[in-house]
Amino acid sequence: KMADQTLLRRAALGIAGATLAALLAHQIYRMYTRKLKLRKIIARLNESILRMRERAAQLQKQTKLLKEKSKIRLTLAMQRVRRIRGVIRTVSPQMARNMLRNSTVVPIIRGLLWELA
Repeated sequence: KMADQTLLRRAALGIAGATLAALLAHQIYRMYTRKLKLRKIIARLNESILRMRERAAQLQKQTKLLKEKSKIRLTLAMQRVRRIRGVIRTVSPQMARNMLRNSTVVPIIRGLLWELA
């Protein structure tokens, strides 16, 4: 009877050890698969970050170009205003009032005419 009990104990210990080994192996496998999933997620995030950085660089270049174009437009507009001022200075105050009353005038010219009138 004693020999049977020791055999049963050894068998139970063997089964318990095998179960623990299986549980440990399963947990290690789950950790490994989680790491793989996280690596894939991190790789995708890195790709999207790179795409965003490239897009930001493109947008910065576009804004720089637009600023340069707007500076050119502004200088041209200021030159036109200077020329218009030179022409409008020749208009008499009475003529300026008549132009404001009787005709539709561009806002810039309206402002210049108001200065004269």
